Amino acid sequence: MRLIAGLCFGLYAVSLMFSQQAKAEQTLRFNSFAPPQELLNRTIFPAFAKNVTADSGGTAKVDYFPGGGLGRNPRAQLKLVVDGVADVAFILPAFTPGRFPDNDIIQLPGLIRSGAEGSVLIWRLHQKGILRGYEKIKVLALATTPPYAIHTRFPLTSMDDLKGRKLRSGGRIHGEMLKKLGGTPVGIPTPSVAESISKGVIEGTMHGFHAARAFRILDVTDHHYIHPLGTLSLMVAMNKQSYAKLPAKGKAAIQKHMGEAFSKAMGAMPDKSAAEALAQMQADPKHTVTFAPAAEKRRWNEVLKPLIDDWKKNHPKGELLWKAASDELAVLRGGK
Repeated sequence: MRLIAGLCFGLYAVSLMFSQQAKAEQTLRFNSFAPPQELLNRTIFPAFAKNVTADSGGTAKVDYFPGGGLGRNPRAQLKLVVDGVADVAFILPAFTPGRFPDNDIIQLPGLIRSGAEGSVLIWRLHQKGILRGYEKIKVLALATTPPYAIHTRFPLTSMDDLKGRKLRSGGRIHGEMLKKLGGTPVGIPTPSVAESISKGVIEGTMHGFHAARAFRILDVTDHHYIHPLGTLSLMVAMNKQSYAKLPAKGKAAIQKHMGEAFSKAMGAMPDKSAAEALAQMQADPKHTVTFAPAAEKRRWNEVLKPLIDDWKKNHPKGELLWKAASDELAVLRGGK
């Protein structure tokens, strides 16, 4: 009897040990709607998953799903996180209109010079508590795309060439910008832009060169106009309950790899890719790349200045956001 009792106790102890171990280990599902070959999906995101898993000692094992393994609709990514379908997801805040109203600041033309700069800026604004809409999620990274350019199937050498043309725009501010320039904005998710251009649904798009290459937009456009037309925000967010359930070592691993460095990497990698894509287009005789000359730049700035002034006046926090962004950019650029 003693032997049997001892065996039973031993089995119970082993069972309890495995039960506690399983309880201490959490699997986090990280979804990215972008195609597997997209640059962030090949570099920054899998590195984050690997580093968190390693530094957590396996207590926070990150399973990564590129190409939308948990959901491919770009507009549904925030809901996936809030509902707990995904524990972590790559999100385009512009696809949830009205949810992040202060992000508009980074869409304004001429403000941000690069994705890396914009990424540090928006992360710091978030850290200062200036940006609304993030209360129900844990933000792991905030970034911006490189500045937008215009890619078309029709010759584009000046603002006049945009009149009456249908182009995809990447958010409310970009839509208003396109209207000021004489074009007609059309809202289309980035993964569908190349097909929409091929079918004649639209005649071009506002996109950074990185995204234009990643989503094969450069394959269906041959005219590219360079003038700083604002950026679009990017985010990696986590379900708050998923984070709360992690053991201490798992939380520490998340804290180590989230934040400004993660955000800057999300912006800097596309900057490099954008420069490479631009150089490719310049070297390809089938493509025409136009940099706005000085006189045309002044003209664009004059046309778009009222948009900035109206935004600062009509946005509830416009002046505050503009000053905060301008002050932070001055710091980033070594102005003070």
